[in-house]
This record gives sequence, structure tokens and C-alpha cells, in this order.
Amino acid sequence: MKRGYRLIKSLYYTIIFLTTIFLIGCTSTYSGKVPAIIQEELMEGDEAYNLAKYKTDNITYVYHVKRSTGEEVIIQLAEGEGYKDTIHLLVVISVTNNSLAKVMVLEHTETASYGGYVTESWFLDRFIGKKTNKQLVAAKIATKNPEEVSIITGATVTSEAVINAVNSCIENFQMIKEGELQ
Repeated sequence: MKRGYRLIKSLYYTIIFLTTIFLIGCTSTYSGKVPAIIQEELMEGDEAYNLAKYKTDNITYVYHVKRSTGEEVIIQLAEGEGYKDTIHLLVVISVTNNSLAKVMVLEHTETASYGGYVTESWFLDRFIGKKTNKQLVAAKIATKNPEEVSIITGATVTSEAVINAVNSCIENFQMIKEGELQ
């Protein structure tokens, strides 16, 4: 009786294990271990491909993501040198629209009073929709051209660090387009 119980229990756990492996395999395709912050950007059915050859001194991860919706994006983790220390960013560029889809500050040690505003949506939303055919330029008062981004008053160095990191991602995206996406 015990032998039959053990066999059934063993089969039960084997089926659970195989079902779990199958479901994980069906939801997303990853090439290599994907950092958790990039996994958070993926949706069910997305395929993520590591483009390690496009890493640079200030871009630590690059992934080409084919969404289940048909959209394609490039997700990059980038760094910019702020007023106090390095600012870590996640930058998502839409291949489909050739524009910035998301800019998010992951970590920084800038001053809370001014530099801390770099994480606020009212600042980061200024990047969304910017086309990738030109480098972004810091605007100190008001933007006059589409490639300009208004900086945070009192946090010029911090604002420019974010802009420079995003520009690195845009430049990298152009190389990826020429090399991988043709």
C-alpha cells in the first residue's frame, strides 16, 4: 500500500514540475538570464533577446524585445554621471515608432531637494515620444525644438546626466538598427 502511495505522490510532483516548466517556456522567450528590472518590462508572450555586443561603458544591458502585440522595443540599462554620483536608468525605445517609449530612474544619490526631482513623472514624461533621429538637447527655460528637453531648475548637472544617458541609448539604438534590425 505504501509503495502505491509513494508512486502516486511521485507522479503528482513530477506532473506539477513538468507543467510548471511547460508554462514558463510558453510565456516568454529569453536568451540568457534576464535582469529582474528588464523582466518587469516584459509581458506574457514577449520574446527577449540579449544584445550583449551593444554594451558600452555606460550601457550595461541591451535587450531586443518582440512583444506579442507585434511591437518591437529596445530596452537598455544606462548610467549617467550626476552631481553627486552615478544615476542608473532604464530606457525603452520603440523600434516601431522610432521614439522613446519610457525613461525611468532606477537609482540615484542626488540631493533630495532638487536632484531628487529626476525621478518624478513630470520630468521623465518630457522624454516620452521624442524621436530617435536626433540627439536630445537640454533647454534651460522653454523648449523650442522637438529634440529639446526642459531641465530641472537648480539641478542642471543632474538633468544633463539623464539627458546624456538617454542620448547614449539613442546613439546605441541607431547602431542596433543598422546592424540587427535590417
